[in-house]
Amino acid sequence: MNVEEASLVLDRTRWPELLVGLERVRVLEVARGGDGRLRVVIETADELAACRECGTKAEAKDRDLVAFADLPVFGSPVRLVWAKRRWCCLEPACPAGTWTEQCPDIAPTRAVLTTRAGLWATREVGAEVHTVAYVARQLGWPGTP
Repeated sequence: MNVEEASLVLDRTRWPELLVGLERVRVLEVARGGDGRLRVVIETADELAACRECGTKAEAKDRDLVAFADLPVFGSPVRLVWAKRRWCCLEPACPAGTWTEQCPDIAPTRAVLTTRAGLWATREVGAEVHTVAYVARQLGWPGTP
C-alpha cells in the first residue's frame, strides 16, 4: 500500500465523499426517505469563484437546491440534491450580475439525471438490453411502478 492509498484508508472524514464518488464535493447529508429512496445532499468544495465577464472575485450570494436522479445504490434509488451556489460579481459596473455554479461532472445544465446516471441508463438500455421502464424504476423515476 502506497502513502496515498494509506491516507485514503485512514482519513475517515472523507469516507462519505469517497462513497459518493464525485470529485471536489462535500456530502452535507444522507437520509433515507419513507419511500426507501436515499437522499444525498452535496455541495462543491470550491470556495472561490471569479466573474466570467470581468474576472473580479465573486461572492456567494445564496444557494439553490437542485435534485437529480442518480445511480441506484444498496438496492435503492438515489436522489442527489446539489446545493448550488449563486454567485454575484462584486464589480458594480460588470453586466454579469449573478449566476449559478455549473459542474458538468455532476450534471449538465437543466438536466434531471446526473451525468453518471445518464451514462449508466444509456448503457443499460443499449448494451445490456434492458427496457426504458426497467431503468426508470431502478432510478426511482416518478410515475414508474
